[in-house]
Amino acid sequence: MARIDKIKKPTESYCIGCGRTYEIDNFYKSINPWHATEVVPYCKECSKEISQAYLKQTGCMESALWASCAEIGIPFIKDAYDMFYTKIQNLKTPPSSGFNYLGSYVTCLSLKRAQKIRWKTFADTDKDFSEVKGLKKDESVLKMDSERFELDWGKHEQDEYEFLEYKYDIYTENIALSPAQETLYRQLCLVELTKREKEKNNESTKEEQTMILALMSKLKIDQFSNSDKSLVERMMETRIAQIEETEPAELYDQKQLYEDYCGIGDYWD
Repeated sequence: MARIDKIKKPTESYCIGCGRTYEIDNFYKSINPWHATEVVPYCKECSKEISQAYLKQTGCMESALWASCAEIGIPFIKDAYDMFYTKIQNLKTPPSSGFNYLGSYVTCLSLKRAQKIRWKTFADTDKDFSEVKGLKKDESVLKMDSERFELDWGKHEQDEYEFLEYKYDIYTENIALSPAQETLYRQLCLVELTKREKEKNNESTKEEQTMILALMSKLKIDQFSNSDKSLVERMMETRIAQIEETEPAELYDQKQLYEDYCGIGDYWD
């Protein structure tokens, strides 16, 4: 009888997050039958980044882990989460901003599985997202926010952080920044915060105004010209310019007055 060799267990797996192949130990184990290599499809580092991203987005530990489990294909089990949360609360020192919450939850899930409870896929999740979505921020999340804000902006009050984050988001939306540009934009926001505080106290803001203009000049956001107009605005102005050229003016002086009124000539030049 021909001998049937056992199928060798994989020693490597591909991460769909960073697009690299790593040794199997760089992945969390999984009994999900759709995970062919018996590990989750994201490496441990990418899995951690996913949970951190959801934590920042939702502001709630439970919501973040629920979404992370859905992303990587493992079940979110209430008993495992309760064990995880108790473990976090009993730590002698609060977790740092880089703490691997997902890794800690996976460990608790494995311990619960050892009790012969065989949850396999995310379909085995026993808590609906509507039960976790919109919960208040956990203390650990608030601490992470505070650490990040202080690192980015220095020490300020919570309402000041909100103002700084708001202004920064407005200035940098959909812009790829270099480290130098990021620093300048943060300086600009800080000066605007100082200006706002002085205005509240009816103090002179001349110095802040000068600094704001100087920073805007460095960032090249102090020029407002036709190039800042939308495509629709430019199309409309082009049509207006055509009318200006083809429709006779009632008076000669009007033709000179309204010639290139929208600056289209300058734009095309």
